[in-house]
Amino acid sequence: MNTQHEKETKRAYIAWLLITIFFGYQYILRSSPNVMYEVLRASFMFRAEEFATLGAIYLLAYALMQIPLGVLVDKIGVKKVVVSAILLCVLGAVLFATAQSFAALQLARLAIGIGSAPAFMCALKTIADHFPPGKRALLSGTTLMFGTAGALFSGKAILLFLREFDWREVTIVVALMGVVLCATVALLMREGARDKATLNHESAAGVGGTVLGVLRHRHIMLYAFLAVGLYTPLAAITDLWGAAFLTKRFLMSHEDAAGASLLMYLGLAMGSIVLPWWCEKYNRLDLGVIICTFAISILFAVLFYSNIENLSMVKLLLFSIGVLCGAEMMCFTGALLYSQRYNSGEIIGVVNTLNILGGAILQQVIGMLLDWQWTGAYDDKGVRYYSQEQFVNAMSIIAVLLVICCFASLFLLGGPHTRYRVKKV
Repeated sequence: MNTQHEKETKRAYIAWLLITIFFGYQYILRSSPNVMYEVLRASFMFRAEEFATLGAIYLLAYALMQIPLGVLVDKIGVKKVVVSAILLCVLGAVLFATAQSFAALQLARLAIGIGSAPAFMCALKTIADHFPPGKRALLSGTTLMFGTAGALFSGKAILLFLREFDWREVTIVVALMGVVLCATVALLMREGARDKATLNHESAAGVGGTVLGVLRHRHIMLYAFLAVGLYTPLAAITDLWGAAFLTKRFLMSHEDAAGASLLMYLGLAMGSIVLPWWCEKYNRLDLGVIICTFAISILFAVLFYSNIENLSMVKLLLFSIGVLCGAEMMCFTGALLYSQRYNSGEIIGVVNTLNILGGAILQQVIGMLLDWQWTGAYDDKGVRYYSQEQFVNAMSIIAVLLVICCFASLFLLGGPHTRYRVKKV
């Protein structure tokens, strides 16, 4: 006969798995503009800065909802938030598929961004609240692996479907997948008593005070900033600019470039499990973050400025960057070591807000830098033309960010490389 503890553990695993599948689903919606770049451009004739808004609006909505949702999840529980979020993602996908104007596309991305916002947070909250520290890094990494695997395999599938079907029809199919997922979560996810209204803890009398406490905690903020440096460069390529950049930089076809950029997701799927697991097992989270930050900086410099001609080497380079970006999960793990049950959602919300907000700003800045360099040239389809040099110059903002993060990571030197921290928020 199962004990109450075993039932709670089983319930937690089921909840975590369903939320992780949702995280993978929202990644399909998130990365679709990168894969659909050519067909969207042909339909709406947008400029680089306008295209950048499809990524930036999503990420801004995602980021700005993190702290409010962190409080909401702590207050009403995970299930209600997840079901509502999936429905909003479905609504956004339908609006995207039926959009007749670029403004409607932007509104759809706003809805998808808000709907996607709770996925990662709810998965990490479930992990933080129900599993011991020794399992958190592996489960958190597995969550990110599911998400990136969803983007990787769905991206390739979308490319194949686009050969035979209109992009609007493909998006409707993705929306129907969300309907099935929503029904599954509503039927199978169960919450125990301790999952509900965790905000009623006596220490949560002032939610604003708790959030301010997180923002003032220098260790959490350092991990948050480093998470930005480890993840947003990858997001800028895989979510939005990868296909366009690789097409110019290495003279690939659009389909090959989109597929190559998605290899970063494959690397991230592996790195997000292996790196956090190894570093937490040997109590080397901080050292792992430092090494990965410097290594990513070097590999991006090679991608932007070297004379690579072998496309297999380019793909290996992209995959390797993805693996190292898995160290982002170590930053979340490090920040959550300072959490308690009643504020874990808020800590995740704060860290993820800064992480995603950084991605939104970076994607928009790249588009602005491209338009700033534009010389007035158009391609044979009447769309603005950007040269290889202009793309490299614009993407160099990533190199600047990574150099800053390398210096910031050195503040982790000499810190406690242990699983258990004593100064909690």
